[in-house]
Amino acid sequence: EARRRRSHWRRAFTQGWSGLRMGLGRLWVKSLRALQESSPESQYAPDAAERSVLSIQSNLDELTVSVRTSERNWKSAGSIVAAGTLFALLSPLLLSDTITEIVLPLVGSGLTLFAVSAESKARRRVAASKVACAQIGHVVFTIGEFVAAASLCKADLIMAAGLTANVCMLALVLERRMHASFDGVQAFLRIALVLGQALACAWSVQKYLGCMRLGDKVLETVNQPVQEVTLVPTIPLDVGQLNTSGVLCRRWRLACLLAVAPTLLLAFWPLSRPFSQRAVAATAAGAAVVSLVLLAAERTCSTIERVQASRHRSFALADTFSNEAEQTAALLPFTSAATIALSAAIALVSEVNPISASALTVVQAVIWIVSSRRALATKFESLAALQVDSVAAQPTMWDSSSESIGRRLKHWAIN
Repeated sequence: EARRRRSHWRRAFTQGWSGLRMGLGRLWVKSLRALQESSPESQYAPDAAERSVLSIQSNLDELTVSVRTSERNWKSAGSIVAAGTLFALLSPLLLSDTITEIVLPLVGSGLTLFAVSAESKARRRVAASKVACAQIGHVVFTIGEFVAAASLCKADLIMAAGLTANVCMLALVLERRMHASFDGVQAFLRIALVLGQALACAWSVQKYLGCMRLGDKVLETVNQPVQEVTLVPTIPLDVGQLNTSGVLCRRWRLACLLAVAPTLLLAFWPLSRPFSQRAVAATAAGAAVVSLVLLAAERTCSTIERVQASRHRSFALADTFSNEAEQTAALLPFTSAATIALSAAIALVSEVNPISASALTVVQAVIWIVSSRRALATKFESLAALQVDSVAAQPTMWDSSSESIGRRLKHWAIN
């Protein structure tokens, strides 16, 4: 039995020591992050929206300046359409009437297929951009749920900070002796205030861990591709259900021990001072701990709110480009209907006047040029909507290896 107890205490001491080292390590990393500074180049660099627009504008400029003769598909399709149109124009002069009546409807049907194919490709690209926009919107709304839950934790911490400050003031009032008959009541109230302050410290740590857990979920959601976020179930927004895993329970115990330690230590030390003064010091330490926890929660909430704002901007840009693509492709159904009607007219007129029917193929070729240009513009605008999420994404974690610690400490001391 004694050996089992010794092994139990040894294991508890080992786990506590490892947890303390991990906590001190995280505290050191966070203190280094507080020294982070940005260079003038990063302050005056284009923001995410400007970088996204500049990246997409290069593709759109190519469409505006030229007809994109370097586009392989457009060039090959244009050659086929030009050859078919020229063959249709020359067929009444080179071929017999019977063959011409067969060739002209075939050429008209082929030109119709090219125009309808351009509309089909444009519609698929618009649909892909709409799907990407919807996925980014799902990410934004999921992050909004996490931010709302983190705001509830922060509101509870603000209430705890106010209560602990009032408890500290009440302990300061009870420090002075009122009357001999109230000594027992005053002592009981001092003990209750110290214990209540310790419980408030433990409760605030639990709220902060819930807020930090929500911040981790936000960063995980942001760093995942938008195609995978739709498969991730939403975690319970009740912060009390976030500490059910063993790792979080161990972190909560260690953090509670560190948070309650100043209050309990100052309640018993130094023994040379009366308990009334020690109660004031203990309650003041508890109020300071809750204030520090509130500060940490504010930093966590500010980080995830910045991430949410960045995702809102990405969603707005993607939605804008997607709507532009849909607006550009709005003319394609009309061109498809027109070329289908011309195909039917060619089949009808070729029986009466083959030369007029061959001239209608030129109109079909012009309509194909318009529809292909619209489809090409739709392609680049839909690609813009698909690229917004990758181009406008901001780095959410600080890379400590980008600059030496000594250099950061030097700049921080000078400034």
